Amino acid sequence: MHWYVLHIGPIFYAQVPYHQDQFPLIQRQWDAVSQFRSQIVHKATMSLREYDTSSSDTCATLLTLHLLDSRPLTETLSVFLDQRSRSLHTAISWGQRKRSVSPSLPQANGHIPEMNMVSPKHTVKQIKDAARVALDTIALTIKTARDVFEDKDSQKSMVASVLEHIQSDSVLPPAQNALPAELQLTTQALLMTLPSSTHFMFLPQNLKSYKPYVDLDSSSSRVPPSHLIQKVEDWFKKSSQNLQSALDRWFLDVPSVKDVWSLRSTVRKWIYSSSSMKEQEIEDTNLIFDDVCRRRIAEIWKASLISTQASFGASLSAVVLSFGENMDARIDNLFRTPPLPAASFGPMDASFQKYKSTLRKQLLGRTTLLDDVLRILENCARSIQHDLSQVLTGDNSNALVTRLRNEYRPQAATLCFGVVDALNNASESITDSSRLVFVAQLADELATYSSFVTDVSVGVGVEKDFRNKVKLCRDDIVDRWRSYTISNIISTHWHRSLPPILPSSPMSTVPSPDLMGALLSLTHAMQELGISRDLRRQSNLVDWTLQIFIAQFLRNRFDAGSIQTLCDLIFLQKLIDVRMGSDWTDVRQLLDEKAVHIRETVVELPSQEDIERSVSDYIARTQVLFGILLRNTPSSLSHSNDKLATLLPFGSPLLDQAFQPAIDVAKASSRFGLLLVG
Repeated sequence: MHWYVLHIGPIFYAQVPYHQDQFPLIQRQWDAVSQFRSQIVHKATMSLREYDTSSSDTCATLLTLHLLDSRPLTETLSVFLDQRSRSLHTAISWGQRKRSVSPSLPQANGHIPEMNMVSPKHTVKQIKDAARVALDTIALTIKTARDVFEDKDSQKSMVASVLEHIQSDSVLPPAQNALPAELQLTTQALLMTLPSSTHFMFLPQNLKSYKPYVDLDSSSSRVPPSHLIQKVEDWFKKSSQNLQSALDRWFLDVPSVKDVWSLRSTVRKWIYSSSSMKEQEIEDTNLIFDDVCRRRIAEIWKASLISTQASFGASLSAVVLSFGENMDARIDNLFRTPPLPAASFGPMDASFQKYKSTLRKQLLGRTTLLDDVLRILENCARSIQHDLSQVLTGDNSNALVTRLRNEYRPQAATLCFGVVDALNNASESITDSSRLVFVAQLADELATYSSFVTDVSVGVGVEKDFRNKVKLCRDDIVDRWRSYTISNIISTHWHRSLPPILPSSPMSTVPSPDLMGALLSLTHAMQELGISRDLRRQSNLVDWTLQIFIAQFLRNRFDAGSIQTLCDLIFLQKLIDVRMGSDWTDVRQLLDEKAVHIRETVVELPSQEDIERSVSDYIARTQVLFGILLRNTPSSLSHSNDKLATLLPFGSPLLDQAFQPAIDVAKASSRFGLLLVG
């Protein structure tokens, strides 16, 4: 018990109107003693701010204010709650003090003081400690108020029991007295605290046996239950609001969802382990922390989504602009080989694992440049997916998780459709083939194989809508690429005139260099576009591209009739026989009409069998060059039964025929052998 409580009795008794002959006091002595009352009241009021003080000590302090300062108990309750509000204000002001600038080292004049750098782990620990102090202040204040002023189980409150004990004529034995020993105040117990027993002997008997009168029925000596309930509820609501504001400020420094959830779990364990609050107050406190955690997690996710959308758009624009005019450089950007890892003695070296992962991605079409852009989206989605797994492991968090999902999904949907807009905007201003190829590959990955839209957890409907829109964007880009590529190839090859056939020249039964050059350019363009892992979609893409190419090539190249034209037509017929389907009817009919017209107009022609045999052998010779155009399994064209059938499915070319180049080759000069190569 505090020292001023021990002096309650003497000071209180000294105000009793005794005669001067019974209890003589010199006026100067009384003036010195009377000053103790204001000092005791002030110190007693200040001590109420100590939130971890026991209920019995707090009761004694409140009795000091009640007896010495003549305050009603209802007013002492208000003073108690006001002082605890000051304690709570000190506890929750930690976040403001933390942000103050304090130089870590002495700074010279004119230098900016350095901010104290605190690690996120240390910050989380500080928030845990500050939250626990604030919760202790709230919980222990409520508990103490009820312990001191509340009537329990038909028994009077602690403060009422102390007042009744002070003015009681009978003294109960300690075993039968419900009050703590330090609150069982009597005149004898107080006077025995005098520094010398001789002082006690000289006191008059009526002072030794004095028992003050306390009117327990007076309104100033009791606190109505309704008043206590209302005051405690009002104080709890106001304190909870102040705590919530402080938590919102503190949680701004929590960097990750994992740390937020760790704080929430720690606080929930403390709340449920504490018996200081009632069930409804525990529930209200949990709701406060859930709301704070929900808002902070939503802010973290929102900031991540906004940052990801901006980074994706900036990265896509930078990559598109980085493509040069040189075709080799552009292809190198698309199919750049990752650097070899440094020498390592460990089987699980990080650099080797990174190199291995990069090679695997390239085998699936994820080139280094493409992966750099996609990784921005996929890392964000993977991080959020990990955060959701952290949140789902919480106890009694179903309602919180539901609210988080409802708030998060619209923002995630905004990111998804922002990605679609970025792809559309990037493709609209592009007329270069390689740039279109890159954006098409990016859209294809997002629409089919990328884990972004699944991990970002936008819901089934939004995910389906996103994939459909990205597919439309991809198809539109591929259509533009196809139109641009075919037009460029046709404009490059169609204007070349056929070489005249001299009387001494052998009759050519192989396709023209123009056609071979155009098909070779088309094959390179298809390879640059990339081979899809979906073979059916890849086959449809080649079919549609080849159909448009043949139709435009026929319109621009095969107007005149000649033996060379017939060979080109038969080669194209054999080519589409490999890919024959229901969509090829119109193209096949056009080729047949052209071939019939040539046979009717040209007099001297090789036999049909010779031309077809020569063309079939030519396909066997060029099947590696035109592999992407001959992807389907051949039937009648294959005449190879050896071990190379899997590598050369269209058969091995005949070896006894003279070599004929597929494209026009200039005659080597006499000095060609003198050129330095290396």
